[in-house]
Amino acid sequence: QLVLAAVLLVGELPAPTGGAAVPNSTINTICSFDFNCLVLGHKCLASIAPYRYIDAGVKVCRCPAINYAGGDCNTTTCTGGVASPCNHHGECRYSDGSCLCDDGWIGAGCTAQCPSSGGRVCSNFGTCERSGESAICTCQAGRKGSACEIECVGGMANPCSGHGVCQGDGTCVCDSSYRGEDCSMACPGLMGFADRLVC
Repeated sequence: QLVLAAVLLVGELPAPTGGAAVPNSTINTICSFDFNCLVLGHKCLASIAPYRYIDAGVKVCRCPAINYAGGDCNTTTCTGGVASPCNHHGECRYSDGSCLCDDGWIGAGCTAQCPSSGGRVCSNFGTCERSGESAICTCQAGRKGSACEIECVGGMANPCSGHGVCQGDGTCVCDSSYRGEDCSMACPGLMGFADRLVC
């Protein structure tokens, strides 16, 4: 009967208090007791810097030693080391010490910053990718610039009217049989425009 009462008591315990978890907190397990922690060596302890995605009042499963991670809690430090875990631009996963980078940062240790314009990574018109030790934007069609901040003449839907090549500054180099800023004017003999343009 005592065992049954203990089981019922544990089952009726309220959820952890101290504030709700904020974005990305699901990477690390929120807990109430040590037995909630399934990774070997982890204990249910207060959240600590640099794990800033979880409110300070909430307990999480982590290694007892600050800035250590992994199943042994002895040899695995957070990527970037004790002094600069995740380059201070990401969240260290308690389970293995790897990083979940902040928006605009990539790389195993969150060391490469993505180009941005107006506070938007790749202007929301591209994908940030690693290039050596740096980060670059691979832009969508009709966008140019290091942060994809330049729209090609003619617009994204029809850059250079489909008759030229958009340059890095957004201007067009037209095909040999087309002219105009947006390459929309055909030379004589094309598309019935023989009396409108002399190339």
